[in-house]
Parts: sequence; structure tokens; C-alpha cells
Amino acid sequence: MVVKEPCKKTGAGQTIQRQSRQLYKDVRAENKTAVGTKSAVRIKIAVPCSAYVHDVYARRMRLDGMKRVFWTGDYKSRPDDGYNKTAVPVVENINYQDVVTIDVWKEATRMQGIQGTPFKGICMANVTAEMTKKWKVSWNCADVKGVSTGVTQEPCAPLQGTHTGSCPFPTDTLSVDQITVQQCSYSIAPATTSVAGTQ
Repeated sequence: MVVKEPCKKTGAGQTIQRQSRQLYKDVRAENKTAVGTKSAVRIKIAVPCSAYVHDVYARRMRLDGMKRVFWTGDYKSRPDDGYNKTAVPVVENINYQDVVTIDVWKEATRMQGIQGTPFKGICMANVTAEMTKKWKVSWNCADVKGVSTGVTQEPCAPLQGTHTGSCPFPTDTLSVDQITVQQCSYSIAPATTSVAGTQ
């Protein structure tokens, strides 16, 4: 999944939502602009569910007036009948970098993994969240593991692992990057109007 240069005004800037036995891998988002959304990136996941979320990359985001910057956690919704009640989702290698956010009005980040199966490999670099007011707790984290560098507000303890430089972002060229968008033009003749009594 590749998302480039989107502009969003409602909901979440980018949502990855679990479905039973769903695989999300190599998700890339960059050059995002979002105003007044609930979050920039949200990953919805729940137990029981055998979803697999791996290799998520987001960078160069400009955000304004949102509830949270990043929102990842145990989602309340559950699958329909017939699901595997013992299934546990896997969330690994989530990368956010070069993010500037102003007017965050709830908390910088909420990341809640699954007890016994933490979300692992989270990386944050050069991330700034400017709060509308000072909160006692601006990060809400549980059952997550990761690293960070150059992050303001100060991240929660589970994400304060030592890290130097940028977070990973794929450098390979995708087929969608090679598409040339062709432009075309079409002229429409001005509409003619008749004035009553002139014909």
C-alpha cells in the first residue's frame, strides 16, 4: 500500500484496520497533510484476530489540530461468529519520522499493545507534537517496545530505546513511482443565451 501527498480533514489521516486473517505489509505513507483529524496514523487491532501488521513506514507529515498524533492499540470491535478465539495479532516494525504537529488537544500518542504479545520494533525520529495545553501525561503506552530520537513531547519509557539517525524507509522504486500521468485539455464553447423579445 502506497499513499503519497494526501490531504485529510476528518477521521484518521491513515487507518490500518484489522480483519480476521488479514496481512498488511510494506505500507508506505509520505508527504501527508491533515487538519482536524482524530489522528495522523491509526492502527486498529484486536484479540482474537490473526491479523499481521508488519513494515509500516510514514514520513514527512504536517499536521494541525488533532486528538492524537499516533493511535495504535487493542480495538474494541470483535470479529463475527466463526472466528478463531485463540488467535493473536502480530504488529511489528512500525516507523514514523519527520512529523510536525501543532494544536494536539488530547495526548501526543496512545499506543496500547496486547498483554503477552507486545507491539515490537517501533521507531520514531524527528517527531514534534505541540500540545494546546500542558497535560500531566502526554504519552499513553502499554505493551509496546521501540526506540526514538529527536522526539518532543518526551516519549514514554518503552519507546526510549537508544537510536541514532532516521528510522527505516524503503528506497526501492515501485511500479507506481514510474507511472507518468498524462494531462489533457478540452475546450467548451461558451453557452449562448437568448433574451426574451430579441428573437
